[in-house]
Amino acid sequence: MYGEVLGTVVTNVSEEFGFSMNKVTIVTDNASNMIAAFRDRCCRLSCFAHCLNLVVTEMLAVDNDEFNSMLASCKNLVRHFKHTGLQRHLKKTLKQDCPTRWNSTFCMMESVLDQYDAVHELLNACKELRYLYAIDTEVMKAIVCFLTDFKDASEKVCADKAPTLHLVAPLFHRLQSATCADADGDCSVVLALKRKGRAALQSKVRLDVMHDVAAFLNPCMKGLGFIPPARKRAAMEFVNKLLREAPTESSSQDINNEEDDAPVCKVQYCCI
Repeated sequence: MYGEVLGTVVTNVSEEFGFSMNKVTIVTDNASNMIAAFRDRCCRLSCFAHCLNLVVTEMLAVDNDEFNSMLASCKNLVRHFKHTGLQRHLKKTLKQDCPTRWNSTFCMMESVLDQYDAVHELLNACKELRYLYAIDTEVMKAIVCFLTDFKDASEKVCADKAPTLHLVAPLFHRLQSATCADADGDCSVVLALKRKGRAALQSKVRLDVMHDVAAFLNPCMKGLGFIPPARKRAAMEFVNKLLREAPTESSSQDINNEEDDAPVCKVQYCCI
């Protein structure tokens, strides 16, 4: 019901601005009401940042005892520092993990690593080094290094005043083929995370031809060398279709004569 109402409201607003819904592309999260709202109304794309959040959330739920023990120890450590007042002896605040924000897990591990020596010194003075027993700094560095690409990707596509659709396809390719690729020297925890990450990227991220078209229209990526030939052909065909449908100068003048106040635009984009 809510989805139907939302779709109707957006359609009315779009028409007030002279936009036809069949020429509109809307970006939303993956909520069922959002999917229902724009089904059969227009082109709807899944927000890449939301998809990445789902990917990393699933990845961090990996069934690995060493990783889970390390995360639990980090949470207990941060909680201990905040509850006992030890935090005031540190130059920076230790970050606590928040279940609904995967970036907070990254920030928590990064903050512990950044001040590990100071934390170790304080705990040693209090004879409480047990809080660090399950934390292997070398393994944690490798995990943070691995997750940095996901954090950077999510931040790059989260923009309010600049288009980011052209970044989705290359970022997805980089995460799948480079970041999540097994490398010599990877520890068992990172290998487990990468395995989970590859599967999650395939299941959670849905690329549309519009992503490839947007990348093609970006002068820096016009070769589309990072996507399979079939997707490349589909993107080219889509661009050629847009060009064929684009109004000529004479047709634009005819339309303007009929509706002086109506804007002439074949492809419009909006984001929710």
